[in-house]
Amino acid sequence: MVRMDFTLEPGADGSATLTVPDGGRLTLDQAALRELRQGIDAAVARGVAGGQGPAHRFEVGNATVTVSAVPGGSVHLRIDH
Repeated sequence: MVRMDFTLEPGADGSATLTVPDGGRLTLDQAALRELRQGIDAAVARGVAGGQGPAHRFEVGNATVTVSAVPGGSVHLRIDH
């Protein structure tokens, strides 16, 4: 089972607000949501193969989102401004 430590709140315009455990929040447009999905897919694949660590990074405005594989099948997100 894959665990993910973030939430996505859908917006009326097709965007979504990403919230991570450290309190970071970021509004993602549809292009950024596609990047997030690609990152989650990459992190899950890395975890299934026994790997860990950053699997995908993408930029949204002045922020960088890092998607990482964590031992035990979890996916971790970090937002850096």
